[in-house]
Amino acid sequence: MSPATARLIVIGSASFLSDTAISLASEATQSRYLKSLEFMQNAVEWALEDRGLLSLRGRGQFSRLLMPLSPQGQMLWETLNDLLALGGLALVYGLARWMRVRRERMQVALLHEVSVEKLVNDQREI
Repeated sequence: MSPATARLIVIGSASFLSDTAISLASEATQSRYLKSLEFMQNAVEWALEDRGLLSLRGRGQFSRLLMPLSPQGQMLWETLNDLLALGGLALVYGLARWMRVRRERMQVALLHEVSVEKLVNDQREI
């Protein structure tokens, strides 16, 4: 006979704790999936009747939620986000155009120097 305080947990398979299963669950939820590990921690603590550990670990289990925005606030942030993205694109375009113009001017100056130098050399030969 087992004592009244005996506890038994039956788990059909330990494959839900494998790295592969956790990795697949994480990819499916697009977040870190740790529920199977939390289940095992809770099972061990429950089996040991350690309520102190459960209360300590339970404090950090909930994520802080952001306050909901009003429709006007949401529209403001979406517009600001779009404007910043557009400004970033304009900045990248402006820098690319400035670099292209600068490179073309340097090529023209280099060609001009070569042609002037050739002209001076041709005049010396005469």
